[in-house]
Amino acid sequence: MKFDSPRLAERRQGQNTLTYLLHQRTKIRVIHYACEAFINPYNRTPRITSISVYDLDKKQVESFSLHLSAQEMGLIDQELKEHELDIVEKDFLNKFFKYIRSNKSCKWVHWKMKDFTYGFQVLELRFKSLKGKPARVQHESKYDLSEILKQLYSNKYEPKGDIGKLLSLAKRNGFKPVRALTGIEEAEAYIQKNYHLLHHSTQKKVECLAFILEEAACDKLKVAARFYHIYGSDFTGFVKCAMEHPTYSVLSMLATFYPFYSNLLPSKQILVSGVTPVLGIMKELLGL
Repeated sequence: MKFDSPRLAERRQGQNTLTYLLHQRTKIRVIHYACEAFINPYNRTPRITSISVYDLDKKQVESFSLHLSAQEMGLIDQELKEHELDIVEKDFLNKFFKYIRSNKSCKWVHWKMKDFTYGFQVLELRFKSLKGKPARVQHESKYDLSEILKQLYSNKYEPKGDIGKLLSLAKRNGFKPVRALTGIEEAEAYIQKNYHLLHHSTQKKVECLAFILEEAACDKLKVAARFYHIYGSDFTGFVKCAMEHPTYSVLSMLATFYPFYSNLLPSKQILVSGVTPVLGIMKELLGL
């Protein structure tokens, strides 16, 4: 018997996307970037400070940043003038887009990089403004992890809190986002010209995204949403939730072998052995 509802259909879509991505893991690149404040005194597209890309298969991070390029050019971060920042920024963006060109078949997992406020389009526009020629990542190759989590667990998967959903979710699951800055902290680091802090923050956040992706794909991710958020509040959601519970497989096995052991146990004992796990599931789902 198939149990379905709009909430379960949405969850199934998220599960299918994760399954597809994990089967393509050699092509998966997790990406995150940092920039100056969206509203800046120059009335232009915000300057990009660092980009990190995580190879899911090799578990390696490739970084492109003002910090690294300045070092390669023999410049000191905090002494960079505006025109020097343009040169250094163009240098690492050029390297980043070369990386994209050499990885055309990759699938890009990101966190809300979907518009001209914060997204792939911003990276392209910024490089164009520096007289560069960006490579474009096709829309069908982009996967917003925050949207996938909504499909899996509903939009109640994690409250925003003081540090944002991403870092809050990481902490809930035991991932220590050391050196990962909040959005406000990143803006302040830019003002203080602490570009190395932005470099390290972006690296840590991309590792954080990869961790969450893997945990969700293995169905191990801990979330704030309750079962009725995840599966829906109707009967089909309850049944589906119960079927995905670990005890369900035990009950199925007992039912399969019942004809073989029914003559070995008293009927009352059989009844208790079958009902007790069911009561356990109900207590867990209802939070009793």
